[in-house]
Amino acid sequence: MSVFWLAYGTAVHSPEIVTSSIVGAPFMIWLLVLLDATQRREGIARAAGSVTAVAVLPGLAFGWNAGLLGLGLLIVATRMPQLLQLVRATHAHGVSTSSWLLGASGVALWLMYYALTDKTFAAITMGAALSTNLFIAGLACARHRVARARRPVLAVA
Repeated sequence: MSVFWLAYGTAVHSPEIVTSSIVGAPFMIWLLVLLDATQRREGIARAAGSVTAVAVLPGLAFGWNAGLLGLGLLIVATRMPQLLQLVRATHAHGVSTSSWLLGASGVALWLMYYALTDKTFAAITMGAALSTNLFIAGLACARHRVARARRPVLAVA
């Protein structure tokens, strides 16, 4: 997805998008380094295949806006495992509400940027990401509250 955003930023002559893609690249590379070789190859292949199928090919066929809409679908799809886990479970062990809220705040800033610069389809993509992030954060928060409420209170003598 980062490569797609870099290409998009270059195509629309946006130094902000290009810079954020370049600044984020070392973090993406570091995450890949942390994976074992098999996971790294499989992850890169899955990501490249997914982005190509839903963003690159539609973008080549119908223009950047189609690619951006496809990317929005992919962004939501990548959040689905976490969302489904939270919906099915009665707890949110291992889910950081603050992490999802931090991600949502970054996405909200991009949404604002795209809206203010009349990049409607990029804004739609960020709107989908923001909605999903906030839904996960809200559900995780609710699950954490329920778990705290169920903990027995220890009496202090």
